[in-house]
Amino acid sequence: MQLIVGDKFASFAKTTGALTRFDAVQALFSQDLITSVAMGQGLSDDDLKLLTLLSEANGLQVMPLTRGHNRADRAITHKHIPANSLISMPVYVADNVLEADILIDDKNEIMSDHLTGCHVQGMVLIEAVRQMFVAAAQLHEATKVKFSNPAVVIQKIDISFENFVFPIPTIIRHTTLTAETTHKDRIAFKARVEIEQNGNCCAVTEVEYLALDAVVLATKEALKAKRCAQTFLRAKTATPSGVTTVNAA
Repeated sequence: MQLIVGDKFASFAKTTGALTRFDAVQALFSQDLITSVAMGQGLSDDDLKLLTLLSEANGLQVMPLTRGHNRADRAITHKHIPANSLISMPVYVADNVLEADILIDDKNEIMSDHLTGCHVQGMVLIEAVRQMFVAAAQLHEATKVKFSNPAVVIQKIDISFENFVFPIPTIIRHTTLTAETTHKDRIAFKARVEIEQNGNCCAVTEVEYLALDAVVLATKEALKAKRCAQTFLRAKTATPSGVTTVNAA
């Protein structure tokens, strides 16, 4: 079986014998590939469709990157550009447990600079975790009952990396530990988010966050923003203690 990854993961491809997207397309057009293929990370939705089409046209079996789940849309991840959405649409696999596939596109905003080594950047994984609990908050039954337009505020995030994550199929799992209505306008969540690859746990995140009405949050945020700006400007326009102002005239 031949693994295919995005061009940004060229170091991984060179080290492991995987093909980059560019090399895979060339090999498929020239019919040089004679084995089944497996899709890895770094490929856009269009890349995945093209590589699948070319592979099947050559009579090759294709192992997809996901378990049949589409990339989560902007309503779930709060990302307007599809390449910046790092997870598939989460699905419940047990009470209070959601799973999704990690979907890394070479054009993702965090992937815009160079990559070091063969592994997936830690910041990419942290953003995937953030998107996962934002999605979980919106999909939780308590949130859907209480808010028509929910927003999510992070209170605490603690991530432990236990293994490298490489650009192959990867699962992200969100387990809601508690969901409490601590105030009339918010729900407080505590959760654990795990990233799993080849059956091994690679990262664990303990997170606390709030779900609240987006309009209420926007109103509070605007008030705090005005106060912050006013405090800053007052401090800058006041004459510092011990400093003498000199009249240039």
